[in-house]
Amino acid sequence: MGQVVLANIRKVVIFLPPTLGDCVNHLATLRWLRDGLPGREIVAVSSGLGLEVLRSWPVEGIELWDREGLWWKLFRGQFDLGLFPYVQNKMVRTSRLSRVKNLVGMRWFKNDDLIKAGIDNVGGEHQVLVLCRRMFGEVGVGCGQADFESVLAGLIEVKPDGQLVGFMTGASRSDKKWPLSKFRRTAEEMAKMKFEVWNFGGPDELDKLEDVATTDWAGTNLSFAVIAQHLSNLDILVTNDTGLMHLAGAAGTPVVGIFMAESPDEYYPPGTGHELLVGDVSVEEVLAAVDRIVVRQQ
Repeated sequence: MGQVVLANIRKVVIFLPPTLGDCVNHLATLRWLRDGLPGREIVAVSSGLGLEVLRSWPVEGIELWDREGLWWKLFRGQFDLGLFPYVQNKMVRTSRLSRVKNLVGMRWFKNDDLIKAGIDNVGGEHQVLVLCRRMFGEVGVGCGQADFESVLAGLIEVKPDGQLVGFMTGASRSDKKWPLSKFRRTAEEMAKMKFEVWNFGGPDELDKLEDVATTDWAGTNLSFAVIAQHLSNLDILVTNDTGLMHLAGAAGTPVVGIFMAESPDEYYPPGTGHELLVGDVSVEEVLAAVDRIVVRQQ
């Protein structure tokens, strides 16, 4: 690209999404940025659930800002580089008005005249990890491996005895939800297999697996750190494509992830040992995926 001179970059701001799953993945990309730009001042901006994730597991060497009063903070900071790993027109305009010198990020017709180096959205690639590798490469920053197993390391002190399976029946959109009736049948079958069933989610998921789940963490207003601890105790999480899927993967728990609307190639969770299914699969297919995970754990 040749338009951003790395030697001239002293202060960097990266604008991250307000979402749980994306910012769990960005715990790795922030490490890449820090390690690839030693000695620079780096600020990450987010809001909502994303900011809560970043505050729960701060990356050493990265300062966190929320969006309140952002224009003035950016103007006073005199940043040399602004990075945009997802389309966010308002933040691009704010950065230009506050005199961030070089803007690098996703191409979008509203932003093309402001972005110095645009990154195309390529279908079939991970929308955080691979995209950030390409984006950071535009400014000469190399990336390490996404060592997610170390991101939330040390969660488990003593894993409970017995087999534990968790369920997340909710999702951010209705088209991402596997039918609740199938979740219930899967939970009932796993209970017959002597799994203890735990239910996860927000208030909308409370009591969705009543009479099957022995423990219901849904709607309990727990911190992400506590939720991650509970997820790390599971042997398996059966879930829609959700932020909780990514949090479980980062905590070292294998997931059976059901992708009703998106591609697992673009949104796969961190970690290894997962079974990722596409579409309105049958209960039998989910149980078969569970069996494959159980076999690998033996």
